[in-house]
Amino acid sequence: MFTITCRSGVEGWFLLLQSCCYVIGAELSSGTYAFGLFNGVSGTRVDRLDGLFLINSSDVGRTAYAGGVLLERISDLTGDEAADDAQLDELGKLPAVAPRNSISAEIAAHLVRDIGPSQIPFGGDWLLSMPTVRSLSRNG
Repeated sequence: MFTITCRSGVEGWFLLLQSCCYVIGAELSSGTYAFGLFNGVSGTRVDRLDGLFLINSSDVGRTAYAGGVLLERISDLTGDEAADDAQLDELGKLPAVAPRNSISAEIAAHLVRDIGPSQIPFGGDWLLSMPTVRSLSRNG
């Protein structure tokens, strides 16, 4: 189990169990919990993980929602804490929402799928899932 702390005010735990990665965290200013379940990979260096994330929105009713997630390694830590912190600060200035058409059709189709009984005849899923057989998780 690893403890994670992000500059955005999120703290939590990252647990590796069998072939999955579990994330349990909370956003500190509102106390909103977040849960993630990611398909794991064998190896010590992970380049990409996909899975599902569950969180409450910030609306009055605190509506729960889930969605597909893809995490990709964009660089390695240098070992120089000041340089790593500066790079994190720069990355934190990027827009939180990806620009339109910046995501490949393959990734969009992987993360955003029609689900439910009407999709079964078309090879769709009954429930929101991220099956290992279709996983985009990989190691380097």
